[in-house]
Amino acid sequence: MSKTVDIVVINSLNVSVCEDALKIAEEFRNVLHLICGGLGECLEYVDLVDRVYGVPNVYDDDHIIKEFKKRNIFVSGRWVTVDGICITGIDSKNPMQSVNKILTQSIDNQCEMSLVLSAYPMAISKCSKINFRGRGLTVGLPIEVSKMMLSVGKGLRIIIACSEYLQNFCIDRLGDDILYISIPNSINISLISVDVSKRIVLDIRVLKEGP
Repeated sequence: MSKTVDIVVINSLNVSVCEDALKIAEEFRNVLHLICGGLGECLEYVDLVDRVYGVPNVYDDDHIIKEFKKRNIFVSGRWVTVDGICITGIDSKNPMQSVNKILTQSIDNQCEMSLVLSAYPMAISKCSKINFRGRGLTVGLPIEVSKMMLSVGKGLRIIIACSEYLQNFCIDRLGDDILYISIPNSINISLISVDVSKRIVLDIRVLKEGP
């Protein structure tokens, strides 16, 4: 029997999109929400949904981190388990510290799926290649760090990365059980549907796109 999991990913909500974002939060209240950072101007979003976890991006100040920790939704460098899903994150403030903590912590053996939320893309993915002034470049966490992340988690492993440098959605398979999803900064809210049994992404919907 196939099992479908829906995930709402939040990425940089500013004042201009906050009102629409709060309506989406109420509509998808019961869905798992992951925050890639940039929630400073729409913090009330996290109080409208039942299951939400996140990491800060490079522009978030310490206030956001404190608010995340106060609500126990801060997952940078630590594992949480929700409905058979193990969740962890890499923030943009201390990415290496996050990775080291993740690699040394134990993970719930009952997890059918692992989600890694990153404020940076992974350099080893085809999704992280850009063209800059006619030159092919790769952006994201260093290659050696990205490779370390391939050993993280149990079951179906999904790495979701948000980036201000990439322009389009991209899905890459980095192993039999590893799916990598890159989300551009222009997309504020997206809905990802995953078939855990078949280990595939069924659909990605844009719920809110930036102005």
